[in-house]
Amino acid sequence: MIWALLLIGTVQRAPQSSALPRGAVDTTATIASLLAADSALAVDADRRGVEAVLDAFEPDAAMLFSGQPIFRADSGRTAFLARYAAPASYRWRALHAIASADGRLGCTVGLSRFRNGREPQRAEHVGVYETCWRRGADGRWRIAAQQRNDSPTDLASEENEHRTIWPRSSTVLLAGDLRGQALDADAEFARLAAEPAGPGPAFVHFAAEDGMMLGLPTFVFGRKQIERLFAGFPADRYIAWQPDRRFGVGSGGLAFTVGHSDHLPRSDPAGPRRHGKFLTIWRQRADGGWEFVYDLGSPRVEGEMGGA
Repeated sequence: MIWALLLIGTVQRAPQSSALPRGAVDTTATIASLLAADSALAVDADRRGVEAVLDAFEPDAAMLFSGQPIFRADSGRTAFLARYAAPASYRWRALHAIASADGRLGCTVGLSRFRNGREPQRAEHVGVYETCWRRGADGRWRIAAQQRNDSPTDLASEENEHRTIWPRSSTVLLAGDLRGQALDADAEFARLAAEPAGPGPAFVHFAAEDGMMLGLPTFVFGRKQIERLFAGFPADRYIAWQPDRRFGVGSGGLAFTVGHSDHLPRSDPAGPRRHGKFLTIWRQRADGGWEFVYDLGSPRVEGEMGGA
C-alpha cells in the first residue's frame, strides 16, 4: 500500500534526551522498531484485510473505535469486522511514535483514511488514531490498546502532517505500580475537570509541557494552546469520565488509560448530551507524577458502556 509505505523517511521524531537513567534503553532504537511494526501491519492489512489487525491485538487489549463502547479485543471481533471488513476500507500512516525508557511499551499516532461500506457513496473520511504497543519476550510488538476516530465531523488540517515538534519519549525509570498510578492520576484528572471551574484548569494542570490533543482539525500542542481551547467553555456544562480499570498498561515511565466520557448539562436534564470514550497516553515525571502527552476521543452510542 503506497500510502502506508510513505511512512518510511517522512515520520517526524521528537528530540530524545541523551541523559539516560540506569537500566534505560536508547528510545531512538525503540521508536524505529515501533514505526517499523506499525508500517508492517499497515502493509499486511492491505494484503490480508482486517484479520491482520485483529491478529495483532493482545487478547485483553483495549479496542476503541467510532460508534461503539470499549471492547476487549477478544470480545470485539464481531463489531470490528462489521465496521472495517470489505467492502469497507481503512488505511493509515504513522506520524510519530513515543517510547518508554525500558523499551517495553510505546505508542504510535497518525492519520487514517476510512471508507464506510455501509455508506451509499462510500466517501473517504480522514481520521486520527493512537496505537499503544507492548513488546513481548520474543521481541515482537503486539497491540495493547488502539483508538480510532475514523470519521470526524471536521476535516483534518494539512498542518498535522508537517509538524516538526512532537511530545518526547520517557526518560524516567522509577519502581512502583505504574499502571495503578496512571489510573489514579486519570481519576483525579476527572474529578478536577467536573468542578465548577470547568475542564480547562484540569487539562492544563495534567498536560505535559509538550502534551497534545489529537481530536481537533489541527492538533492542539502545549499547555498554552490547551488553555485557549477551553477558554469560554460553557459554565452550564461539564465533562464526566472515569478510567476503565479493566485496562491500562504502565512501563518505563510511560502508560495509557482508557474510559468512557460524557459531555453533560450541569442542571438541565433535558439538555444535549454527547457520549464518547478516550485513550490517554501518560508520561512520568522525575518526581513520580504523571502528565498526559496524547489524548484522543471517539464517539459512542448513548447507553453503550462497555464490551465484556
